Amino acid sequence: MARTILAALAAAAILSGCTEASSGNTGRIGNPAVYDRIERLTDCNALYQEANTALDNVERYPAGDDRRDIPFAYATAALDRMRAIGCSD
Repeated sequence: MARTILAALAAAAILSGCTEASSGNTGRIGNPAVYDRIERLTDCNALYQEANTALDNVERYPAGDDRRDIPFAYATAALDRMRAIGCSD
């Protein structure tokens, strides 16, 4: 599960030219409440759903569109949280 998301994030990064969001809410793009919600989650399935929803939103825009950056950052945050709490495939 996490590997699938990681592969999708890597592909999205290559296609959009995005880089991973910085750690902590300071300096992150998007809504701090979304990051707070992700960081409070302890259920791997809920985190997986957060990442998938964010990746679906990335795909709504063409490669190179700046509107991809925020949902990509949310997906990255969800994957980071999955790693932090030990979610596995």
